[in-house]
Amino acid sequence: MTSLIMPFAGDYPVSQTFLQHKAVAVKNGWCWKPGTGCTAFYYPGIDYAIPVGTAIYASATGKVTAAATDSSPSGGYGKCVKIDHGDGFLTLYGHLSNIIIALAVGSVIEQGKVIGLSGNTGNSTGPHLHWELRINGIPTDPTPYIITEPVIPPSGDKYIVTAEIGLRLRDAPSLTANVIGGMAHGTIVTVIDTEKLTNGTTWHQVTTDAFTGWACAELVTTEIYMTPFFT
Repeated sequence: MTSLIMPFAGDYPVSQTFLQHKAVAVKNGWCWKPGTGCTAFYYPGIDYAIPVGTAIYASATGKVTAAATDSSPSGGYGKCVKIDHGDGFLTLYGHLSNIIIALAVGSVIEQGKVIGLSGNTGNSTGPHLHWELRINGIPTDPTPYIITEPVIPPSGDKYIVTAEIGLRLRDAPSLTANVIGGMAHGTIVTVIDTEKLTNGTTWHQVTTDAFTGWACAELVTTEIYMTPFFT
């Protein structure tokens, strides 16, 4: 794994660079490299000033090793996701407001797929994404590994539920998947991913104020349950 895409779409400013993070660690005498006899670490990364609720993408294909609230004593990362890309490469995405429900430890996530929504959880002074690259456990500036032309699927489209009886939200794009919530007729949602299944059904992964999950948007082409919403 030698190339990364940016973990978000759009031009959001850097609020703290990798070198600035590292300087904070050095100034305070905090450990930032494993194998130095330290029991607590401060891992440098890059902070981006991103509004809460922005879709966050996997920078490269890999296996999910963590997708939960940071369980360390400080809980600094808040809700975070870690992805092992092989060859010693690992990326981390911290301070999320929401993690995709179907993102299970051990599952494989493809580059460019949504992993969650940005937030302000954990030790955070404001909404932002903390993005890290570790190579063989050592924090590394990810900037040289970013490909010049990141390809990120479109997201953020607003849809409205048109089904008269509303729609169920499920934890996977399947009518047999677990129901995790529901949306009433007229609910406006943000679509963050789309899957068209071999059986002809179209599913949208959507986020609401309460849930993130999958909803059937179109049944073969005979019934439409969600349509684009324009203000």
